[in-house]
Amino acid sequence: REMIRQFASDEDDEPSPSTGRPAAEREARLVGATGTVYLHKAGSTEDEFVVASTGIPLFSGDWLRVGLDGAAELSLDGATSVALSSGTDLALASLSRAGTDLRLALGVLTAKVSKLGRGERFRVRTPTAIAAVRGTEFVVEQDESDGDSRVAVVDEGEVEVSAASGGEAVLVRPRQETSVLRDAAAPEAPRALVRMRARAEAYVAFRVRAEQSARTWTPTSPAARLQARARLEAQPSIPAARLAGVRPQQQARIAPTGVNRAQSPGGRAGIQLGGDRMGPGVRTGIQPGGSTGPSTGGRAPNAPAAGGASSIAPRGPAAAPTVSQPNTAQPSNQRRPAAGRR
Repeated sequence: REMIRQFASDEDDEPSPSTGRPAAEREARLVGATGTVYLHKAGSTEDEFVVASTGIPLFSGDWLRVGLDGAAELSLDGATSVALSSGTDLALASLSRAGTDLRLALGVLTAKVSKLGRGERFRVRTPTAIAAVRGTEFVVEQDESDGDSRVAVVDEGEVEVSAASGGEAVLVRPRQETSVLRDAAAPEAPRALVRMRARAEAYVAFRVRAEQSARTWTPTSPAARLQARARLEAQPSIPAARLAGVRPQQQARIAPTGVNRAQSPGGRAGIQLGGDRMGPGVRTGIQPGGSTGPSTGGRAPNAPAAGGASSIAPRGPAAAPTVSQPNTAQPSNQRRPAAGRR
């Protein structure tokens, strides 16, 4: 947990310009959500979350928290698709075209990144690894039990993987994977798919949805995006300690300090995690590819039953749903298993 706390509270290593707005920002939208999916909004009061529903726009500095029965998919400009499996925490540290930076604190991220233009960069960071991509089908997993990160390339593209501490990088090619062990100075040598084979095989269904999302994507104006976000203000907020259906460590405040500078589209931000008042998630019928369920097994206390899975199509911004307050009783002595080394 200490490793995650340090990772989550790090500021972006590339300061924003004096205006706080990069020259070009990707338009991000949640195109599917099922089960428990929560959002900590950039610029919101410390530790506040709201329920995330299909169609809401996403900004730099947002944090998505997916419950044990949940799944989510987001699209960037309709050209890049990202799926989050159950029990996943992902921060949109920066959506700048010059430096898109996603931070995976826990769980599994499956992505299809369109080929980047000159001067564009796309990275996924975990507490132990950095994966830099340029038009790639790939999966990143951050193991909660041992702190290791794993990166696999599916059928196209390449991913340059390095340890978060720096050092020499390795190039992972199609049908290969690598691991970055906790506290390691460098990734392991790339090898044929073994541990990530099942996730790579599950990629086929995700690829179909990503292609459908690209065909049906319709850009929205900044004003429309702000109006859609404003509707979230009517929702009650819930503290992380009372989140229903999440991992025990997702109920803890894992970043006591942060920057949290983004307050509008285009604003860059560091990340501040935690929670305030949240309720059960919204079911909209998606199941991102590569989701194999949490490694802890079972659901957290008060978790609602998993929603049905079906294919999805992107939708426009939707009104926030009405949310009932969950049972806030928490079991005693709920602890995360001690980290182990392989």
